[in-house]
Amino acid sequence: MPNNRIVAIDFLRGLAILLVLLTHHYYTPPFLKLMSWIGVDLFFVISGFLIGGLLFQEYLQNQKIDLKRFLIRRGFKIYPMFYMLALVTIFIYLYKNQAISRRNILGELVFLQNYLGFVNTHTWSLAVEEHFYLLLPLLLIFLSQNNTRQSGDFFHKIPVIFVFIATICLIMRVLTFILIPYDVFIHHCRTHLRIDSLFFGVLLAYYYYFRYNSLKKQVEKNKAMLLVFSIAFISPSLLANYDNFYINTFGLSMFYIGFGGLLLFFVFAVEMEKLPSFLKVFMLGFIFLGQYSYGIYLWHWVVYNYLEFFLLNTIQVPALSITHFSGYLLGSILIGVITTKIIEKPALQLREKLFPALANQS
Repeated sequence: MPNNRIVAIDFLRGLAILLVLLTHHYYTPPFLKLMSWIGVDLFFVISGFLIGGLLFQEYLQNQKIDLKRFLIRRGFKIYPMFYMLALVTIFIYLYKNQAISRRNILGELVFLQNYLGFVNTHTWSLAVEEHFYLLLPLLLIFLSQNNTRQSGDFFHKIPVIFVFIATICLIMRVLTFILIPYDVFIHHCRTHLRIDSLFFGVLLAYYYYFRYNSLKKQVEKNKAMLLVFSIAFISPSLLANYDNFYINTFGLSMFYIGFGGLLLFFVFAVEMEKLPSFLKVFMLGFIFLGQYSYGIYLWHWVVYNYLEFFLLNTIQVPALSITHFSGYLLGSILIGVITTKIIEKPALQLREKLFPALANQS
């Protein structure tokens, strides 16, 4: 299968991290700030597609999924930078004489920060993904060991399972909004309200690896319509903030469907080598951001808080200024790139020596 998938994923990761950076700064223009909060939803769809794809490839090549090895490899990817961030943040709290509860520290360290409380507000999404990393391989192992087919597609129930998960999550979002006064931590960050977006990515991965030719044919045949409908599904984020009932319930379902459509569009309908030069440069910029998106995502909030502490208290630069905004964007990208090179890359190299992939992950 073509590596256009990797290019598309890195480009969309770059778009997602830019949206996240924009939503967390006061200087961002209102119309961009209104829609940029959905960058995490794009990350969720991409993660579901990637992790589902890794597990499907492993099963197709080895006829089994090694749960222990999968979790260890994920740990080498996620934990080194995450726990370094946690230590640095706790130190900053102590340095600034700010209170931090043991409950929040515990929640952060065991990836339950979206239920117990957090040290870093943005890491709630990592908790959702960590729970997904545990649930998905268990589900796929169960399906592969309890299938009724002697050969072929052992995961044919994935579409039905996704519909079930999506329906349950939507119902729980509606009930939560009706029964509990709105609170962003409760309504927006809980795994049981958000995991459907990751499973939608898994659904797309299922069709990619088990129905590739028909999926490719349909996307290429209807690419214009797919792009229009994908944008239409995402566009409600421009109309209301995330504390709105519709946006916070049905809207979240629409967002992951729209982002899934964009993912398919860029995987199958965009060939970078055929693009005009200016579009290639544009895409390469986003691809660069995408390749360092995890590091940028982790450290951008620390960069913002440090800038606020240093600039506002030391040299009196207002938060609502292009200087603060530019420093935040450039600093987040720079620190993300540096930490990726000195922490994540060596950890991944060690991972490949100790626990190499069981599948040829192309």
